[in-house]
Amino acid sequence: MAWTLGGTRVYVIDEDETSKQEIARLQPLTSGTIHHIFGWDDPIIKINGKVVGLTNLNALREMRTTGVTTTLSGDIENRTVLVSSLSFKRNRAYWQTLDITQDCTAPVFDVDIELYEEI
Repeated sequence: MAWTLGGTRVYVIDEDETSKQEIARLQPLTSGTIHHIFGWDDPIIKINGKVVGLTNLNALREMRTTGVTTTLSGDIENRTVLVSSLSFKRNRAYWQTLDITQDCTAPVFDVDIELYEEI
């Protein structure tokens, strides 16, 4: 299944998800460690992949500045996310064959996207 972020096609190479519980470790002078539980973080999703075309890259760039949730559609399920960060590097390929709906000379970008899942 094709991956999309807010309707923009992303060719996902790798996906990583982390979440953690907030635990304070206190060391009183007269006893052992005491743990205080303060809740947990919602999942943080990191995607590494490719995006074809400057229009698609600019759509992703705009998502990181709006503060509006968007939909991540992938091979497992749809998720509601906020785009936290985006880094990209142009892949200097001369001929792209990933997206046949775009010109074969369209630029290809390697992207790393960090998403916060809204639960």
